[in-house]
Amino acid sequence: IKGLPLAPDWKKVDPDLMNYYSINKSFIDDVSPEMKFGYHRNLLEYYEEMDEYDENVTQMKRKILNTPVQYKKALILSPEKWNIIDIIIYATAITFLLFIGFKVYQFSQGNRDEDETLL
Repeated sequence: IKGLPLAPDWKKVDPDLMNYYSINKSFIDDVSPEMKFGYHRNLLEYYEEMDEYDENVTQMKRKILNTPVQYKKALILSPEKWNIIDIIIYATAITFLLFIGFKVYQFSQGNRDEDETLL
């Protein structure tokens, strides 16, 4: 309020801290005026994430538009490190290789048993 002394815990605005002085007062909820930090932090984080998402979509569209005609339907890698398709493909390939390896092992053990019975 103009002309009254400042609150003892009031600090000047620091853009890095995004501090502000909340003047809310409620006797029922036991809320009193105090210094708070992170003014609109959630809103700023939302717009930063939206900007990042928009950049990813723009990069994907540029890749598609700049792709030669014969590769238009080809799989274009996403900017994420892993997606569900990658996991399924790698899991299938590893399972197939393990299955083949197990069958080769079984086959070699079967031949060894036959060789031992012949001796």
